[in-house]
Amino acid sequence: MEDSSVKNKLYKGDGMSFSEFCYPLLQAWDWWHMYNTKGIQMQIGGSDQYGNIIAGIDAIKYIFQNHPNPDIRRGREEDFHSLNRPVGFTVPLLTTSSGEKFGKSAGNAIWLDKEQTSTFDLYGFFMRQSDADVGRYLRLFTFLPLKDIEATMEEHMKAPEKRKAQHLLAREFVELVHGSEEARDAESRHRMLFSKPGVAATMMLAEDGKKQGPPAQITLNNAPKANIKLPASLIYKKSIGRIIHAAGLAESSSEGHRFVSAGSIYIGGMPGQKTAMSDAALSFTPVKNWVIEDTAKFLVDGRLMILRKGKHNIRIVEVVTDEEWKESGMRYPGEELDEAKERQRERTKESLARRGKEMASGPPRIVRV
Repeated sequence: MEDSSVKNKLYKGDGMSFSEFCYPLLQAWDWWHMYNTKGIQMQIGGSDQYGNIIAGIDAIKYIFQNHPNPDIRRGREEDFHSLNRPVGFTVPLLTTSSGEKFGKSAGNAIWLDKEQTSTFDLYGFFMRQSDADVGRYLRLFTFLPLKDIEATMEEHMKAPEKRKAQHLLAREFVELVHGSEEARDAESRHRMLFSKPGVAATMMLAEDGKKQGPPAQITLNNAPKANIKLPASLIYKKSIGRIIHAAGLAESSSEGHRFVSAGSIYIGGMPGQKTAMSDAALSFTPVKNWVIEDTAKFLVDGRLMILRKGKHNIRIVEVVTDEEWKESGMRYPGEELDEAKERQRERTKESLARRGKEMASGPPRIVRV
């Protein structure tokens, strides 16, 4: 291996794990397979993948020189010395102003697939970018003219709290990936959810760039669609920690209860009361470890629940009937565990029922032999 980072870890650092050591070899083998079977010549990666890409080029060269099949050996050797030879291409890593990179290993990866990252969460990701980064991201992730970006940043810095540049970045990126309708929907949800109660939310721009009308308040009467759906039996019969887990705001029910105890979970409702919010404006109240029956008191029109973790992580939950949930084929996190517990409860009930019948039939008789 020619990767300098590997050498530094082996000779200057604290070593490396077996899986980390094998990673470049597996990546190199993947490239050889694609090069040999599909003719894929170029591998593109971040600058941190330079060593792995070089290892792949070396592996391809070595394999076709030593392959047991002479036809592959001859054909690939000709390819390697022609325009069909493998080529590596690296790009600078995308980092924040603090030097942190984006990715799964850093815990801040985002996905273009809506099944992995919803348009609402994608919009929110760019809304959370700092003022120090947003100008650079506008240049990297949009096709806006540079003069327009500079003008936006000048206006943004006059009132950073309005996050005009972040809204522009988020809207442009979501529109590029998912289309203008999805971008408008994501923006309207964010403006509705994060506007202060009683303050009118700014209307979005139409596709022609003109304002659709004067500022108007976005209320639950004209709110956009929900993020997720959950069955009624979960909302009405399970603990709040279980619901938080099912909504994707916690890794488990116990973690959901810990979040509640720490005061980091909020629910759409009247502040300090166990009742649904007013239709006139969105408001939140802290979630408590209350009894199961209290959760349903926060449902708007008996079908909508809004949960929030921290400041930005929002889930708009539509409560559907159990029949509709079953027909949809969807699954919520932990549903298998709930089903297993329900089956165990049914078995326990049947066992107790059998035992009751046996006892009702009279005391056991003793037969002398």
